[in-house]
Amino acid sequence: MDHSGVCLFCLLLGLGFTTPSGNYWFTMFNDYGATFSLLFIVLIEVITVSYIYGIKRFEKDIEDMLGHRPNWYWKIMWVVVSPLLLIGLFVFYIITYIQGGTPTYQAWDKDVGKSVQTEYPVFGQVFIGLLLVSSVSCIPLAALYAFCRKRKHGVVQKESVSTVAA
Repeated sequence: MDHSGVCLFCLLLGLGFTTPSGNYWFTMFNDYGATFSLLFIVLIEVITVSYIYGIKRFEKDIEDMLGHRPNWYWKIMWVVVSPLLLIGLFVFYIITYIQGGTPTYQAWDKDVGKSVQTEYPVFGQVFIGLLLVSSVSCIPLAALYAFCRKRKHGVVQKESVSTVAA
């Protein structure tokens, strides 16, 4: 797909936000399109850098870029504090989502003259599920694709899938 195809796709996607129900779609994307996905992506990134790539290798890369090794504070943040905080936030978000019941949004009720909590219809709940799955599934699918591709070409060696930092 060239640049014009991407522009056309984004234009068509953005048109939905300009319709009378645009605020409805915006609220759906805003409430469910970013929080869970970003928490998951950052958690995977922190775990990957700290434990799979290895803190020693990461420390060496930073030394190559900055000319000095990061002090103990940063290592503790990367290896202990950040993963624990992110796991805590992730668990809190999931518990809040489960206990919250059916997803709701604020809708204007002209009879009452104010905004009221309204449950998303079934198609909205399905769309929320697809929105969450589509943004989160890219990481494991890309990892699986890369692993299978390397395995197909015979490149996978025992140490290439090791979690021990070199």
